[in-house]
Amino acid sequence: MNIERLVQATGYLLKKYDNRRLNYTKLIKELYLADRASIHETNSSITGDTYVSMKNGPVLRKLYELIKGKSWGAKNQEYWDSRFSTDGNELLANFDQYPEGKLSRAEKEILDKIDGQFHQSRYGELIEYAHAHCPEWHNPGDTSEPISLEDILSALGRTPEQIEWILEENKVFEEEDSIFASLVTEK
Repeated sequence: MNIERLVQATGYLLKKYDNRRLNYTKLIKELYLADRASIHETNSSITGDTYVSMKNGPVLRKLYELIKGKSWGAKNQEYWDSRFSTDGNELLANFDQYPEGKLSRAEKEILDKIDGQFHQSRYGELIEYAHAHCPEWHNPGDTSEPISLEDILSALGRTPEQIEWILEENKVFEEEDSIFASLVTEK
């Protein structure tokens, strides 16, 4: 997962709200729906996050951990905390300008479309929407269970053959990203 893409997608949505702050449950739902729309259109997500089913619907796992201060790495949490903070149930952007270079024009259009559809919605309405329109989600009670890319693709109507091809394609892209990242780090 690329923390910069997640930060940029989060910042891109937050800038659309007063004082760059938003209920984090609503933010998580909008980003999940944007990732899902991107998967539907391009076979890959915007954020690169992984997903889980929780009581209130599908959740971007690593985003949730970052918001809660329980990241999968100290550097990632520090990077996140330098850009965002929480105030109760709201996430606030700690910056006026932020880079968008990791997001393509098509990804920004998807984020704009999802936000346009749900900008006026309260977070409870997004929870209800996700429950009704995301068949890959199921209620695990007070725990969480993974939602795989395969689950999402199947819910979007992809055939088993298409799913296999997409998973292989994404694996190649991830390997290329890893190689590129190691080359950049070596410089």
